[in-house]
Formats: sequence, C-alpha cells, structure tokens
Amino acid sequence: MPDPDPGVDLVDEEMKERSILSIQIGGLGLPQGFNSFAGYRSHKFRVHKASVFETYHHRHQRARNKYRYARNTNRKNDGDHDHKATGDQTIVDGEDMDIDEISSNPDGMGAGVTQTSYSQWNFDRRVNSDIEEYASGSDLRKPNVFQTETNPEMRSSAEGSQCYQGYQSLPGITRPNITQSNFQQAHHIVITGSKIINAGSIIKHTTYITSRENQNVLPCPVPSQHFTGRKDILEKLSMIFAADASLMQRVVTLVAKGGTGKTQVVLKFVSQQSARFSNIWFFDATSEATLAADFKKLAKVAGIEDEVKDVKDFLGRNCKDSLLIFDSVDNPDIDLRNYIPSCSHGNVIITSRLADTKHVASSNCHIDLNDLEKEDAIELLLQHAHEEKSADTNKLASEIVDTLGYHALAISTAGAYIHSTATCNLSDYPSRLQQKQKELMDYKMKSLDSYQQTVFSAFKLSFERLNGHTQHLLQICAFFHHKAIPIQLFQRAATFAGDDVLQGEEISGMAEMQEFLKLFEDKHLWKECVDELCQFSLASYDNKTEVLALHSVIHACSRETIDVEESKQNVAFLIIGCATPLGFKDKDYEFRRYLWAHASYMYGGIMPTVFVRICLSQILTDAGMWTQAEQLEEEVLGLEAAEQLEEEVLGVRREVLGERHPSTLFSMANLASTYRARGKLEAAEQLEEEVLGVRREVLGERHPSTLTSMANLASTYRARGKLEAAEQLEEEVLGVRREVLGERHPDTLTSMGNLACTYWAHGKLEAAEQLEEEVLGVRREVLGERHPSTLTSMANLASTYRARGKLEAAEQLEEEVLGVRREVLGERHPSTLTSMANLASTYRARGKLEAAEQLEEEVLGVRREVLGERHPSTLTSMANLASTYRARGKLEAAEQLEEEVLGVTREVLGERHPDTLTSMANLASTYWARGKLEAAEQLEEEVLGVTREVLGERHPSTLTSMANLASTYRARGKLEAAEQLEEEVLGVRREVLGERHPSTLTSMANLASTYRARGKLEAAEQLEEEVLGVTREVLGERHPDTLTSMGNLACTYWAHGKLEAAEQLEEEVLGVRREVLGERHPSTLTSMANLASTYRARGKLEAAEQLEEEVLGVRREVLGERHPSTLTSMANLASTYRARGKLEAAEQLEEEVLGVRREVLGERHPSTLTSMANLASTYRARGKLEAAEQLEEEVLGVTREVLGERHPDTLTSMANLASTYWARGKLEAAEQLEEEVLGVRREVLGERHPSTLTSMANLASTYRARGKLEAAEQLEEEVLGVRREVLGERHPSTLTSMANLASTYRARGKLEAAEQLEEEVLGVRREVLGERHPSTLTSMANLASTYRARGKLEAAEQLEEEVLGVRREVLGERHPDTLTSMGNLACTYWAHGKLEAAEQLEEEVLGVRREVLGERHPSTLTSMANLASTYRARGKLEAAEQLEEEVLGVRREVLGERHPSTLTSMANLASTYRARGKLEAAEQLEEEVLGVTREVLGERHPDTLTSMANLACTYWAHGKLEAAEQLEEEVLGVRREVLGERHPSTLTSMANLASTYRARGKLEAAEQLEEEVLGVRREVLGECHPHTLSSMANLASTCRACGKLEAAEQLEEERSAWREPP
Repeated sequence: MPDPDPGVDLVDEEMKERSILSIQIGGLGLPQGFNSFAGYRSHKFRVHKASVFETYHHRHQRARNKYRYARNTNRKNDGDHDHKATGDQTIVDGEDMDIDEISSNPDGMGAGVTQTSYSQWNFDRRVNSDIEEYASGSDLRKPNVFQTETNPEMRSSAEGSQCYQGYQSLPGITRPNITQSNFQQAHHIVITGSKIINAGSIIKHTTYITSRENQNVLPCPVPSQHFTGRKDILEKLSMIFAADASLMQRVVTLVAKGGTGKTQVVLKFVSQQSARFSNIWFFDATSEATLAADFKKLAKVAGIEDEVKDVKDFLGRNCKDSLLIFDSVDNPDIDLRNYIPSCSHGNVIITSRLADTKHVASSNCHIDLNDLEKEDAIELLLQHAHEEKSADTNKLASEIVDTLGYHALAISTAGAYIHSTATCNLSDYPSRLQQKQKELMDYKMKSLDSYQQTVFSAFKLSFERLNGHTQHLLQICAFFHHKAIPIQLFQRAATFAGDDVLQGEEISGMAEMQEFLKLFEDKHLWKECVDELCQFSLASYDNKTEVLALHSVIHACSRETIDVEESKQNVAFLIIGCATPLGFKDKDYEFRRYLWAHASYMYGGIMPTVFVRICLSQILTDAGMWTQAEQLEEEVLGLEAAEQLEEEVLGVRREVLGERHPSTLFSMANLASTYRARGKLEAAEQLEEEVLGVRREVLGERHPSTLTSMANLASTYRARGKLEAAEQLEEEVLGVRREVLGERHPDTLTSMGNLACTYWAHGKLEAAEQLEEEVLGVRREVLGERHPSTLTSMANLASTYRARGKLEAAEQLEEEVLGVRREVLGERHPSTLTSMANLASTYRARGKLEAAEQLEEEVLGVRREVLGERHPSTLTSMANLASTYRARGKLEAAEQLEEEVLGVTREVLGERHPDTLTSMANLASTYWARGKLEAAEQLEEEVLGVTREVLGERHPSTLTSMANLASTYRARGKLEAAEQLEEEVLGVRREVLGERHPSTLTSMANLASTYRARGKLEAAEQLEEEVLGVTREVLGERHPDTLTSMGNLACTYWAHGKLEAAEQLEEEVLGVRREVLGERHPSTLTSMANLASTYRARGKLEAAEQLEEEVLGVRREVLGERHPSTLTSMANLASTYRARGKLEAAEQLEEEVLGVRREVLGERHPSTLTSMANLASTYRARGKLEAAEQLEEEVLGVTREVLGERHPDTLTSMANLASTYWARGKLEAAEQLEEEVLGVRREVLGERHPSTLTSMANLASTYRARGKLEAAEQLEEEVLGVRREVLGERHPSTLTSMANLASTYRARGKLEAAEQLEEEVLGVRREVLGERHPSTLTSMANLASTYRARGKLEAAEQLEEEVLGVRREVLGERHPDTLTSMGNLACTYWAHGKLEAAEQLEEEVLGVRREVLGERHPSTLTSMANLASTYRARGKLEAAEQLEEEVLGVRREVLGERHPSTLTSMANLASTYRARGKLEAAEQLEEEVLGVTREVLGERHPDTLTSMANLACTYWAHGKLEAAEQLEEEVLGVRREVLGERHPSTLTSMANLASTYRARGKLEAAEQLEEEVLGVRREVLGECHPHTLSSMANLASTCRACGKLEAAEQLEEERSAWREPP
C-alpha cells in the first residue's frame, strides 16, 4: 500500500469561511443508471481547494492514477494500456484534470483498471460533488458527525462499518442503494480535516444510483451514419458548452422546420463531446405524455417519486455536469418551465419547430438552423444513393438538391429512393419527382437511423397543428411560386371591384376565393395566420416588404394536402387576375414585376377566365417571356373570334361584346405589344393601327385611350426604324397631354420620356437630354428624390449622358439611383439589379472593367437564383458580363457565356427572334476577337439573312447586321464585298436618318476604313474629314465619338504619309482623353499607343519608346500580363526596341508575347501568327535566319490553310518569307514567292493598290539582287509612276519608290539619273521630316553612295560624316544604323585613299558588332570582310587572309557552300591569296565560285560575270593569258549586251580586256578599247573622276608600249594636272 504523498498539505486555507465535506470511499460497485458512466466514456472531475475530508482506497487510487496517466501520455488511444502506477498522484489545488477514454474494452476499462475501482471512483465523485454543492449554498455551522485529526492516520477495515453506521445515523437519511457491504468493501479509510460539518443535512437531500438495473435509462440515440456538414453549428455548440466556461445554466434552442436535421446535429454533437458531460439524458418532448413517460423511467432508476416535480428537483441536484436534451418540442401547449430544472448550473439543448422556443434560450444560445450548404447537400445525396463522387454525379446531384432546396430529410429520402429503385438513377430522379411527387415525398427510408419520418409526415405534424384559416392560406400559396409571395397580392384581390368574369362564364372556385379573401379584409386576421406559419417554421416573412416565402419542400407538401386541386388552383388564378393592374404607370409596372415568378410558375395551368389570361399575359410580357405571353393573347383573341364564328362556344360574347368592344381592343393592343417584343413588328404595327383607328373614331382624338394607342404605335414605328413617323406621333401625344393634363401630370412626363427615346434613336441627343432633364426636374419636385419614377428618370438621363460622352455625370447619377434602390427596395429587387447593370455599363465605358465585372457577376448571380437560368433578364446579364469579359481579354469565358445565352434564346424564343439574332451577333464578335473569323462570318451572314427577311432591307437592325458582316469581310480580306455592303448601308442611312445621324457617321467611318484597306486613301480621307466636321459640330470637341473620328483620320493621314498632321491630331486626342478619362483609361492608353506609332514613323524613337513603356506598365498593372491589350503593348514596344537597335530586348518581349498567345489563343489564332511573324523579323534582324525562316514557313502554312491562298494575311506571310529567303541567299525561291504574291494582289486588289505596289517594289529588289536589272527598273518605274499620281510627289511611299529606282539606276550604271532622283528625295525628306529623321539620313547615305560611284568622293565623305554624327547623337554609338554609317564612311575613306582612317572605323565597327551581335552574325561577318579588304589594300595581307578564312568558315557552316555571301567570301579570300602569291589556291577558289554562280545564277548574272572577271585576273597573274583573255571577252560580250556600252561594269570589262591584250602583245586592240573606255568615262564621269584618270593611265601605258611616246606623255601630263588640287 503506497503512503500518502508527504508533500500534500491538507489543512484549511485561510481564505475559506466554511469547510467542504469530501467523502472518498473505496471499493464501491459501479453506479447504475448514469448511462454516461457506461462503456469507455471519458470524464472530468474537480477537487477543490477547501477539501478537508478525503478518503483514499488503493484500488480507487490506482484507477485514478491510471486515468490520469492515460490522459497525460496517450489521449484518445483505442488500445489497452499496461502501464503501472508508481504512487499517489497529487491534484493541484483548483485545477481541473481531464481523464479521457483509454480503452475499447467492452467493460470500458483498460488493463489493470477494474470495473470496481472505476465505479467506486465515480461514486465517490458524485457524493463529493453533492456535498460540495450543498455546502456551497449554505452557511453550515452544525456539530460534526465525524471527529477527525489534523494529521492523517490509517484505520482498519472494521472502521468501515463504523463509518457506515455513522453515515446511516445521520438524521432523516434514507439510502436504499448504499448498503453496509458497500462500506465494508472500503478496507482502508482515511479521514482528515480540521473541522467537520453536519453531513446529514446534505446527504439527506441527495440520492445516488448504484443499482445495475436499467443502466441505459433514457439513452441518447446514435447519429446517422450519413451525417454531413453542419461544422459551424457543431463548433458553436462546443463553444457554448466548453468545459472551462463559467458556472451557469446554459439552455440552447435549435429551431427549424421539420426534416432539417435538428436532432441529428444534436446527436452528432453528443457523439463528439460525450466526454464533456457526466450524464446525458435524452427526453422525447413531442408531447406531454412522452415527456411524462421519460421522467417516470428516470424516477424508477433513481428510486425517487415519479412525479414530474420530483424528477425535476432530482435533475436540478444532478445536472451540474449533465446534459439534458429535450427533442422535438413542437407542441405549443408544452410549458418547458415544468421540466427544465430551476438552478444556476447544468446544460440543456432543446430542438423545436416553434419559433417561440427561442425565448427559452440563454443569452446568445439560440440557433436558427438553416438548410444544408449546397456542397454538403450533394455529399449527403451521393452517400444515401451510394454513388461515387465525380464531375458527372456532382452535376446531376446539383440539380436534385437545387430542386429540393437543400432540405436534409428530402435529400436523404431522394438518395435512399434512388439506391433502392432499380429503374431510377440520378439523372432520372428530377422527372420522377415531377411525375410522382406525393409518392416520393411520402417515401419511407429503410435505415437503422432513429428518425423514421417521411418528408410528408414530418410536414404534416406541423400542418395539422395549424388553424383552418392558416391551412387554407398555405394551400393557396402552394399554387404560387414558393419565393416572394407579396401579401399585397391578396390585399389587391380583396379590394378588386372590376369585372373579371365575362357574361356566361361559370367558374369553380369563385365562391371559395371570395370567402378566402375575407381573411385580408382585417389585417389582424391575416397577420395571425402568417405568425402561425412562421411560428411552426413553415414560412418566412419579411415585415419590411410584407413578402411571404415558403421552402420548396414545404411548398410541395402543402399542395399534397389538398383533396380537390382544381378548386384551390382556380382560387389562385382568380386572385392573381383580380390583383394584377393592367395600366402602364410606373406603379403598375412595379407591382407586375413582383408577379413575374408567379406568372411563370402558373403558366401552363388551365386558366379559369379570359381575364386571368389577359393579366398573366401582361405580366409575362413585362417579364420578357414573349412566347408564353403571345400564346395566351392569341388564345384570348381566338376565343373572341370564336364567339363570332362558333355560336355554341362564343355566341354570347359576340352578342355582348362585338368587334369594337373595349375589351376586344385591349386584347389587340396587348397582343401587338407582344408582337413587338417578339420582333414581329409588321404584325404589331398592323394591329396597333387598327386599334388606333377604332379608338379615334369611337373615343375621339384626345381621349386618354386614343393617346395611349398613339404612343404604342409610335413605339412600334421606332422599333421598325420609322423614326420620323414615331417622332411625329409622340410630339402630337405630348402636345395634347400638355394641353389637357398640364405640364406636370405623370402621363405628360411619360410622353416626354417617350419622345426623348425617339430623339435618342434619331440621333438628336441634345434634344433628348433637354427633355429628360426637364422630366427629372418635375419628378424630383413633385414626387421627391426617392420615388421610383424619379429614379427611372435619373437612369434614363444617365443613359443619355453616357451616349453624349458625359461619363462622369452618368456615373454619378447611376450611383445615386443604385444607392436609393438598394436602401428602399433591397439588394435583390429587379430595379436594383437593373441599376447595377446600368452602372456596370458606365464603368465599362469609363474603363473601370474590374468594377464592371464585379457588379455584373453579382447581378447575374442574383438573377440566376431568383429568376432562373432561362429568364430574359438572366440572359441579358450573361450577355453583359460576356461583353465585359471580352473587354478584359477573358475571351474563353465570354464565348462560353454567349454560346449558353444563344442556346437558350434559340430554344425559348426561336431562331428568328431579335434577341436570338442579337445573341448570335454578340457571339460572332467574340469569335472575331478569338480569331475564329470563319465562324463569325457564318453567324453574321445567318443573322443578316433573317433580319433582311423579317425586318426588311432598310431596318436599323438589318443595317447593323450588314455593317458587322462587312467588318468581318474586311478582316477576312474580302475587301470588295466589305466595301459593297458598307456603301449600301451608308446609302440607306443617309436617306433614312440623314447626313448627321450618329449611325450615318458610323457608316461613313466604317467605309473609310475599308477604303483605306483597299488603298483608296483620298476617298477615305475625304469621308473621315466629313465625319469629324459633323461630330465636332454636333457632339463637341471633347466627345468620345469626336475623338474617335480624329483618331481614324489620323490613321488615314498616317497611311497617306501626312505624318505631321497625324501626329498633331493624335496629340490633341491624347490631351483630351487624359483630361477627361484619366491616364489609365483604355481609350487614353490606345491614344498613347497610336501616338507612339506615329512618333516611330517620324523617327522620334525615344519619345515612342517612353510612351509605349508607360502604356505597357499601366496595362500590366490594370489588365494583367496575359490580357490581349497588354500583349499588343509588348509587341509595339518590341517594334520600337527593334527600330532603336535593342534587338535582344525586342526578341525577349516578342518571345514572351508569342508564348502567352500560343497558350491562350492557340497556334492558329491570327494574333499568334502575327507574333510569330514579328519574332521572325527580329530573328532576321539578329541574324538568326534559320529560326526566322522556320517561323515564317509555319505561319504561311497555317494562313494558307485557315485563310486561303488569296487572303491579305497569307500574301503578307509569303512576302515576309520571301524576305527571309532573300536574306538567306535563296533568291530563286524569294522571286517565286514574290511573283506569286504580286499576281494575286494585281488580280484581287488591282494594279494601283498600295499592297500591289509594295509587292512590285519587293519583286524589283529581288530582280536587282538576281541581276535582272532591266526588269527591276521597269517595275520600279511603274510603281513610282502610280505612287506619284495617287499619293503625290511628297508621300513617303513615293519617295521610297524614287530611292529604290535610284538604286537600280546606280546598279545599271545610270549614275546621273540615280543622283538626280536621290537629291530630289533628300530635298523633300529634309523639308518634310527634318534633317535628323531616319528616312532623311537614309537618303543622305544613299546619295553619298551615288556620289562615291560618280567619283564625288569629297561630297560623299561630307554627307556620310554628317549622317554618322546625327546617328551617333540620336541612336548612340552601338546602334546598327550608326555602325552602318561608320561602315559606309570607311568605304568612302577607302575610295579616297584614307586607308588608315578607314581601317580605324572598320575595326571599331567590328568590335561593337562582335560584342553586341556575336561572332557569327551576318553583320559581324560583313565587318570582318570589309576590314580584311582594307588590310589587303594596306598590305596587311596575313591579317586580311586570317579574317577572310574565318569569315568563309562561318558562312560555309551557317549558310552553306552555295550561298551568295559564302561565294563572296571565297572570292575575297581568293583575291588575298592572289595578292599573297598563292595563285593556285586563288585559282581553285575562283573556279569553284564560278562553277556555283553559273549553275545557280546563270551565265549572264552580274555575279557570274564578276566571278569570271576575278578568275581571269588570277589566270593573268598565273600567266594563263589566253584563258584570261577568253574569259574577259566573254564577260565583255555579255555586259555589252545586258548592261550596254556605257555601263561602268562594261567599261571595267573593256579596261581589263585591254590590259590582257596589252600583256599578250595585242597593242592595237588594247589601244582601241582603252580609247573607247576613256571617251565614255570622260563624258559620263568627268575628267577628274578616279576611273577616268585610271583610264588615262592605262591608255598612256599602251601608247608607250606602241611607241607613241608623245601621246603617252601628253596623257600622263593631263592626268597629273587633274590629280593636282585646284
């Protein structure tokens, strides 16, 4: 036996005023009846600081030690423990120690812990707790029963009997279940303490249950094995009943409708938290009887009286750590105060359907249990249905749980039915529910769960407790939609005084309706019914809006309580008929909006009267459900007509009403409205004209109904595009109403609003704005700021402000409207949602795309929930959101939404409905943006076909469709078709709408774009200047449309070469947009990008780069890295980087753009292909020719396949690839492609189109490179002629043509003509572009080349030094153009004999190119070749040879043996070999070069002839004079024939041949040739040209060889004179 811990001090604490008796008795049996003690439940006990009377027994201590050890070492371990206790464990004063479950042993104990010790410990704990509790509430100062000593001592087991006797001698105590044997089992008792209280007065009030009988009294059922979700409720319960919470009684109420899962939540909580409670009692509280029965069960086990009061008192004494559960307190007659203990401790949970139950709850302890979350509902359904979770099952389950409103019991039942029914699966259940609703609602699950109610029986428990009036109300509500049933519906019906039944109509349900509506004649009666529904959780009620709502399951069950359904359904129909206002004032529209969902739900039922059909038709028309509305109205009119045609059915109506009866006319007007809404405008117009004619005749011109007819007809005229007729009618209506009703009458204001709409459609925006401001002013004054009509006026005016470009004012108004509607109508009201959608549109127009998207997603979410997926307003929201997605670059999401919208509109409204056509057009726009041009064209052609057939050729919608299709034709390269459509649209709009209408101006702008694309720049410019003039006058300088017009005109100026005018316009546009829209608005950024492009074209590269980097920064931040506009900015900036020589940065940007476009848009999207082409251009500029060729061939393959051989983009791809072929030396392939491009462009675009001329110029360049100089010259002269005529002398393209032709003249030896052209080009560019523009500098460099060729070396040098100075300053030392200038100047230095200066420049160029471009770049290799030539000229033959061998090695490896550049390197190296005396090596190289050029280029190509001449030189040096002579004669013959007698190359050949003649002794022939050469050069080049002087020297040598010494001397003196400076 272990000794007591010597460290425990058992004396009283000084702060305690009274001692607490604590009895610990070892060896007692397990207490019975406390079901929480059974099994392996965990427990908690408390030993207080004031304990002075403790009894220890070694078995009790061992059990306690075991439990504490288990808690501290391995909590919640399910295995047995064999740990041995080593001694007493001290419980520190005041601490609460947890003992958690440690065993799965059926007896509830771990190894080494017996049941006896466990039960003894619990018994001790109960006695201790009761005495402690009793003493804490009394000031006990009675004589002690047991005298104890201060220090503990051991006593024998015999003293256990004495203790028992003393215990039994306490006065008044009766303890039938505590026998002497219990005390005898306690072999060792330790009694300690310094002061003993009278325990008798405590224990006599306490009963302890130790019998083994009825151990599981009132057990708590096990929760369902399928329990799902409710984590928030379980967490709240755990927090309320936390063990460390302050001591107080906690009463929790869970209130919800039947079948929600209240009891299951409680059972789940108990199963998780049983360790927290000493006892858990579960009472069935469905009635007084079940409660009394459960109380008797507990009394029997406790051995107490079985009266409710006795058990309640017993619970009060025993419920400190107990949990009392009162389940299903659904009877309002039960008073829970009779059952819940009246004490300051204990834990109680009450579940109920009764709302009043919440008043029993402790503070913050009431829980309203809602339905399951959707995800939890899906999981619960799949569990019961035994279905695996997957995307497919989730989708099917989602539909079911949506239908069942996430009702726990209904979902469980559905799952069980699916699992147990072989012919039903998840996909079948929704239709099965429609067919067998009552059967499925009353389906009983066969499960082990304790809850065995069906959905219907659970509902019926509450339904049967309702009074008759409330039951009747619930049954009537079952025929309306279950959401948002306005009480006003019944009140309006109760006060209806009209005639809702035609003569002869006998309607069942009429009397019942009249009886039912009496309920709403007294507001107290209906309120009592509503209160009762809410009390039983059968409905919810919004007191602010007076709207009633039922759960979908309650709604379905309510309908199943009706025996004769037809009668109740007729009552509902008659009520909605009586309640529906048929006027067209704002308040009428407002109330009909409340009825949208109900009319939609009721549609399809058998309607009892014509009047009901009319009312539902009007509601459905307002809601946009035109198909259903039209069907109802046609049914009405059909019945009226049948009254005339079939006496048996409608004889009475024909006799009573006749053709001209107001009701007949009313139906015709309603049907016309529906026709209008459905796009059947001709039929609507015909009906309305008929109605108007009758009303004018019967009622007169000024009758309100006549005016209404005129207004309706005007609306139809407006919809049909007959704006003038509409305007005339509405002005007439407004005039009469002003005169009759006055300026401020609501109908007058409505007329003003209608007329403003027509002005708006007519483009008279200023007049519309003026009217709307007037209407708003009156409504604000008369109705107040917050009236619905005032808000409508504000919204209309905001729309007009938006159209006029007053975006800030529009946004301010719309935010104000939205604020009021949110406050007054609530977040989910249709008008609030409309305001949100309007504001989102303005946000979109202002570039606040994120805010627009957020609003539109919110609107769409609510409309989907409230109106359903297929409602017109929901579809409109989807379309709006798709537009914003498109604007934000979320093209895939936009396409998905629009395809969904189109699918529904096609199904609901039909293929030919205006909204279906609009959906098709929207989807086509997204296809267009995604590069699916063929799909877009197909949709737009389909739309145009229908609108032409239905609306006619001249209808606004038809014209819009034509314009859209024309845009797609333009994008697909069908320019002629686009132009034809746009000219047709413009003609009609000019005739119908007038020259100044916004739509007419739009057509002019579109046509101008097509003219520009077709190269008709003058016509485009004329149209755009006209558009700009009108928009400036009508809309003002700062209107968005005016700015757009300026931007369009700037584009045309740009294309026309009027870059200064373009820049001026774009700077003006940018300035206004920055001021009005702000720096970060999309339109501002577009203007910045456009201006940057113009800066680039004007050579202002630094300004362009700065703007583009700014645009890119904002777009990255606002739109994100992957947005199309961001990618466009990156591409633009890359182009500027390329122009500035920042090739690495350009390549990096373009590769990034291409990567994103490939991923987002796919390989075949036009934008992806553009990126590939751009990157290929940069690769070409960086010398990565193979990579460029590979990309361009890929682009060409896709464009050919997707767009066709003749599409502009295909032709551009072919031209780009030809350029790369050209750069790679594949001149034949390049020529073939360019001839093919030119052929197609001539055929498709015509001879004079800019693109055709570009192709001709490109082909001419290739001809020049291939030596076809005559063909090149012919093409370039033709191009120049057209451009001079079409574009003018000073257009950039004209100047480019002049420069190209000059290059060909130079190549053909027409140096004077070349010089003349280039001086002209330079003069114009200096004047137009300025001295420092890149194009001006290029012209100067070209002219310098011609000066050099003409021997004007000083002038050439001066020009090139000037070009180099500007490029160094503007572009920097390392820019490619700067290096080119340095190379050019080095050539001139070389020609001028300034070899050292040339060498220095070329070494500098080579150093930079090696560092920037790398060793193997084409430009680097060119620099090496140039430097080698200079080394050779300076006699540095070894260095020259080394460089040329290196160049040749790289070119052979990279370009191949047969590339022109490789052959040039071989020729250069051969020259150096020749200079170094390596004649054999030189000869071998040159023969190889000649063989390839002959094979590749042909015998007569300039390069072939050059190769022959070079080889002849080597033969000459090698002494093979005959072979040299033969080659040179052949070269001379071809050059004379191809180039002419006077071409520089021909003269060079003559000079070379003369030298050979001289060497071979053919002096006469040599002299003859040299005299001829000298004569031509004197005439063409002048006396002092280096080539002329060379000819004089050659001829002098021949004269001397011939013995003509005097002639030789004369020539030499003349040559010396010309060489001396003046």
